[in-house]
Amino acid sequence: MFLNLNLSMYMGTFIVWGFFMSMIFNFFMVLLNVDRSYKTFITSIIMFISYFFSDHFNDFFSTNHIFLTWALYDLSAILLIFLATKYLKNNASIAINYVYFGLIINSIFFLLMYLDLIIFETRETWWFWTAYTVSVNIIDLMMIVALITDRDYLKLIRLKKLVQKTMIKKALN
Repeated sequence: MFLNLNLSMYMGTFIVWGFFMSMIFNFFMVLLNVDRSYKTFITSIIMFISYFFSDHFNDFFSTNHIFLTWALYDLSAILLIFLATKYLKNNASIAINYVYFGLIINSIFFLLMYLDLIIFETRETWWFWTAYTVSVNIIDLMMIVALITDRDYLKLIRLKKLVQKTMIKKALN
């Protein structure tokens, strides 16, 4: 139990540090006028602030509803990113798509954990808890890498376009 608490604390700190580094990196890319999107910079600021507050004020919310609180943080971040980047005229950022994808998947996992632990009151460890832990951390790292590289390194954008193209073909037939 002690090892799990320390590991989760260190992993949370590492994720917040990663979002901070992506924010600093994007700040310098914008400052040096390198071909970077303001949308990526604004998104990295919002992600750092969201993860900083959700991680550092965790003790204030240390109730059974922490998963619901984290889901609300992620959904708020989605809304803030959308509102903050909606009116910017520069090119679209691939990183924002990865962040939207990651935040939506994480929110779903948080809500499912809330349902499992609070509503259904599950007390025995089962496979979903492991899937939750691994998935949320991998998705957080994926978002950090996307904010730094601003590339479609997992080919999710290509997959999205392929699915849309396939759905349009089926709808026309």
